[in-house]
Amino acid sequence: GGRVEFGTDAGFFLDQRDNRALVGNMAAGASVLNAFSFSGGFSVYAARGGATDVTSLDLSKFALASAERNYSLNTQVVQADAFKWLAESQNVYDIVILDPPALAKRKADTSQALQAYRKLASSGAKLTGKGGILISASCSAHIKADDFFDM
Repeated sequence: GGRVEFGTDAGFFLDQRDNRALVGNMAAGASVLNAFSFSGGFSVYAARGGATDVTSLDLSKFALASAERNYSLNTQVVQADAFKWLAESQNVYDIVILDPPALAKRKADTSQALQAYRKLASSGAKLTGKGGILISASCSAHIKADDFFDM
């Protein structure tokens, strides 16, 4: 078998394949922020789709090194805590992607996770330019779709 050196989270989920393609189709001429970018899947599609600028934001140095290997044109990487960076940034983007890791790993975490998703959505909206697109995702099994969309 293979040897895992840096953790077990692949960070590249097949269920996001259609969403990455959608971002690629919308990205022509756009500036794009990919928060919680991990290996840069959304970033690759955005750059390939003709984005003028792509920023990949993640706390993991390992993930960003992987992301840098995945693309090179019109992209930059930022190693920072996404919650803090999003709250403090004054940048404005045409497309903002918020695809954090699971924030509710247990049912008991649901309320706290919904607060975190609200904070992310608020920060992301602030960075989304007029007429821009904010994409927010949750991979937390304990967060019901209705609760997520009602935030």
